[in-house]
Amino acid sequence: DPRFATWQVAIRALQERPLLGYGPENFSVGFDKHYDPALPGMDSIRTGTIEGWWDRAHNLLFDTTMQAGLGAAFVLLAFLGALLWGLQQVKKRQGQSAFLAHSIQASLISFFVADLFSFDTFSVQLPLFFLIALSLHLISNPLIHADIKPIHADQHQHKSAEISIYQRLLISVLAIAMIWFNWQTAIVPLFANAQINQAKSLTEQNRCQEAFQLMDKALQIKQDSLRAYIGLIYADMILQCREQNPALLLQFAQKGLHALNEALLTRPSYIRGWIALGGFTNVILENELATNHDSSRIAQLTQEAGAAFQQALKLGPKRQEVYVEWTKTFLVLKDYQGTKQKAQECLRINPELAACWWQLARAEISLGNSELGSAALRTAEAKGYALITEQAYLQLANAYLAAKDYENMAAVYNEVINHDYGPNNAQHYASFAAVNKILGRNEEARKGALAVLLLNPAAKEDVRAFFSTFPGCGSERSADQSKCYTMSALFRLYLKEPGAEEDLKTAFALRSSKETLLRVDLRSLVKDAAKQYVAADPTNADFHLASAIILQSFGSSREQAKAEALKAQELDPNKKDIVDLFIKNL
Repeated sequence: DPRFATWQVAIRALQERPLLGYGPENFSVGFDKHYDPALPGMDSIRTGTIEGWWDRAHNLLFDTTMQAGLGAAFVLLAFLGALLWGLQQVKKRQGQSAFLAHSIQASLISFFVADLFSFDTFSVQLPLFFLIALSLHLISNPLIHADIKPIHADQHQHKSAEISIYQRLLISVLAIAMIWFNWQTAIVPLFANAQINQAKSLTEQNRCQEAFQLMDKALQIKQDSLRAYIGLIYADMILQCREQNPALLLQFAQKGLHALNEALLTRPSYIRGWIALGGFTNVILENELATNHDSSRIAQLTQEAGAAFQQALKLGPKRQEVYVEWTKTFLVLKDYQGTKQKAQECLRINPELAACWWQLARAEISLGNSELGSAALRTAEAKGYALITEQAYLQLANAYLAAKDYENMAAVYNEVINHDYGPNNAQHYASFAAVNKILGRNEEARKGALAVLLLNPAAKEDVRAFFSTFPGCGSERSADQSKCYTMSALFRLYLKEPGAEEDLKTAFALRSSKETLLRVDLRSLVKDAAKQYVAADPTNADFHLASAIILQSFGSSREQAKAEALKAQELDPNKKDIVDLFIKNL
């Protein structure tokens, strides 16, 4: 049970501040400072991630002591003991009060025992305080009746007359102050919490922009403590939305940076805020490196990220999450030796965290240490890291690119395409085409380039330039020449270049009698993209002919291929010869 490990950490934290504790709602401050992931049951490695974030001890005594010190825990126990003793005196009476007192004693003891293994919530505190109030009523009941004395009418009038105008004024001022206090400390937070809950619900539905609008309104509150709380919640929402909307990563990082900079001014002891701040800074740093190349700005962002992680380490020296995020700074800067160093520091704290092994693997592979990198990869997977994901594959591909290991890079992109990660992501196919071109695998490179052209027509000129770098199909192996000429015909049709029909005739002349024109797996998304070309320009005969060629590569689509070819002939009678040849060879 992880609670036992948490209590061990709490005991260590209490030794540092036994008298006054760490302050209200600050259990996490002491916990993070003395956190040790090596304690049994502290973390879960099933998913390769950390789950040791504790804002409560799940124990009433530890919670009270950590927040207010040993004196507060003594007062709590003394108060509970006084209630039980008072109720015991009530039980000495005869009648219903004795039975009620006994029931309340049992309830209070039950609450206390349950709270030794749990934490307070509103649904728990409401009946608890009701029982405390009822206990005080029963205990004080005989004393109240003993002090009652009859008050004569003239005495009552005399007492009323003694309430002066100053007293009435004081009561009025206190009433106004109480109303203002309740408004600021109860009503305003209540409305803010309603907005936060609504924003959380929208975030879970991936309606992040609407959620952010609500959080922006909530941040307009002038109370610093409340703004800090809202800012930290906002940052958590942004982190969640970041995973769901990678295309908006930079925008989310800028929002998160703004929210956290304000929140951490009020609550600088919140370690998760500093980790998130460093993570958001990494995103902005990566964008700066990719776009503006402003050396002074890059140096500033690097320093800010490092300062955030250093502050996080002061608050939690054994928090491995800090090292995991810090390694990303060095990866962005392409300082792979620094990445390796931080990953090793992370593993020295606790070698069970898969994320640290993953970062070490990326560093070793980027440095060209393929054997060490492969060993770290196997360890990361064994400890629960999810390797078969789009993000993991792309990070691995970048590592192989840094090491100029194009063979393994091509294998990774082949996995990305085969798993249909982002099936309409033309960039995946562009990378697939580029690395295969480097390796001299022209057939695969042409296939990737065709997918780029179909999925992203705006990249037509880039594809044209890439297509022009290929050698003539006559230089290919004889077994591959038919496919090469077919691909060439498709490129010419979509790029509106001459020579498509000649290439297609040559492809038919070279192919074996039973094989399709392409004999390569273009996947259904390419077939769908070809249909979209036709739908966008239904009078373009070249697009219909190209669609027919692609459909012919799918054995189950031959009738559709024939229909597309005939449509091309209908739109352009000059294509009759090539269409007749195409239909003859279906």
